[in-house]
Amino acid sequence: MTIFTGTGRSGTGYYANLFGGTHEFNVTEKLVPLMEKYLKDSLYYSKKYPLTKELKLQIMNDFFEDIDTDNFIDSSNVYMHFLDVLPLIDKNVKIVLGVRDGKDFVKSALYRGWHMDVKRYRNLSMVPPQNHSDYLKFNEENPIYRMAWMWKYYNEIGINNLKKIDQKYWKIIKLENIVQSIGIEELESFTGIKSIQNKIKEKVNINKYNEGDFITECLVKNDDSRIIIPDKLEWTEEMDIVFDHVAGDLYQEFGYKSSDG
Repeated sequence: MTIFTGTGRSGTGYYANLFGGTHEFNVTEKLVPLMEKYLKDSLYYSKKYPLTKELKLQIMNDFFEDIDTDNFIDSSNVYMHFLDVLPLIDKNVKIVLGVRDGKDFVKSALYRGWHMDVKRYRNLSMVPPQNHSDYLKFNEENPIYRMAWMWKYYNEIGINNLKKIDQKYWKIIKLENIVQSIGIEELESFTGIKSIQNKIKEKVNINKYNEGDFITECLVKNDDSRIIIPDKLEWTEEMDIVFDHVAGDLYQEFGYKSSDG
């Protein structure tokens, strides 16, 4: 079994396509309902239903009960919560955490309107839980703050879960390297799967509206659900300060260059 995951807006769908897999196989139809069933829709809004290892394993066992894990290749950001139990589902699992430059993520997420309906993400840990210090002020913060917080918090969930299992099961890959065809062989070696060569040159983001540093942006009229901001090299000092305050430490840990050098 090979699982590609990340924060969303980080190329996970492209990875799965590159290696002949699916994107979010039965995630909406089965996995999210399973989470709601076991977690009573309260995973990140209270301490009442903690996502324990036992509960994670129960959800994953139910999800994979009719799936041939030997040949399963899939991508979804929801897997971030379950990475530490996947080796118990398949002892040969390969997990790829796809990381994208946090400032490019912010630009992409704002363009998608992710800053608007935060309740939509209550079970995906993309908003603060009630016991988090940012919970009360989150909706009052500016959109860049909220998306930088989402990028950091969700990546940390994935990384913390990966650290609980042997490193032979997982690898962290930067989207920027894959887009430039750097690291394709590394991924092939790790997963044991040959990439589909004619997919390598395809655009990462196959959507109605393209955006990001690597894809020509389709400028459309701003509305209540979409914010268009400049590429990170054209950010104002204030924008950089907001992002660096929230996520600068992880940004540098991943090897990205902060605004102060």
